[in-house]
Amino acid sequence: MLGAWGVATEDNRLLHLRALDWEAFSPINEYPTVILYEPTEEGSHPFANIGYLGSIGTLTAMSKIGISAGEKVMIVRDPAFYPNEPQITYFGKPWMFVLRDTVQFANNIDEVQSMLISTNRTMKIHGGWASLPDNTFRGMNYAANFVDLFNDRNYYEYNDYSHPQLDGVFFFDKHVQPSNDPCMGNILREQHGRITAETMYRDIVGYQRTGDNKWAVMDPAAQEIWVAWSQYGTTVNAFERSPIHIKLNDYWTKESAFLG
Repeated sequence: MLGAWGVATEDNRLLHLRALDWEAFSPINEYPTVILYEPTEEGSHPFANIGYLGSIGTLTAMSKIGISAGEKVMIVRDPAFYPNEPQITYFGKPWMFVLRDTVQFANNIDEVQSMLISTNRTMKIHGGWASLPDNTFRGMNYAANFVDLFNDRNYYEYNDYSHPQLDGVFFFDKHVQPSNDPCMGNILREQHGRITAETMYRDIVGYQRTGDNKWAVMDPAAQEIWVAWSQYGTTVNAFERSPIHIKLNDYWTKESAFLG
């Protein structure tokens, strides 16, 4: 999970990487999809859901106004790392529907945060949101009993070895958090100020070998995505594959309310 914006990227572009490390060769990978929704429900925005046929919630998505969302599994190794020990419940709104609502209905990052706080949360997960209207990104720790959102300066713990503080950057690497792997931090430090979509899918995905099931890089301003899934019927991981590049503006039929 990586967001980069402002001084961190080439041309101050907002970019979002979401890599799914989960059951790379689950039979669901026979049916990868990018489904464009243009809902008529009041307050809705068109959005692209990047996942699998039959999955109506959101693993990864981006709206036409430039709100993007993605999730990462949370495995708690050290409860003391968190302000409160993350809890789960079976009573509430499934997290895939919460993520879908944020891209369908939110107009900015403050509305995303408000929706995450006010909903009846169930599972413990990490997450990330890019917001074009604010030109910013937020990482997230989310559980039944709390929500914490992070910008580029307020994470729980920074260190020079594996999780450096970098202006215009927030990330979780593929490991259990907090991670002691320096790979992602080293790449970001080297590329800081010139991060591009290619940096994300070539260097981050490629060198860290993250996104065995699926990965996507999203550019909210250009409405472009680069995405790959593991190859059905083989042992080829998503991170080993070249991306499919999709320009969503070639397919939207409804006008966007955001003209920024």
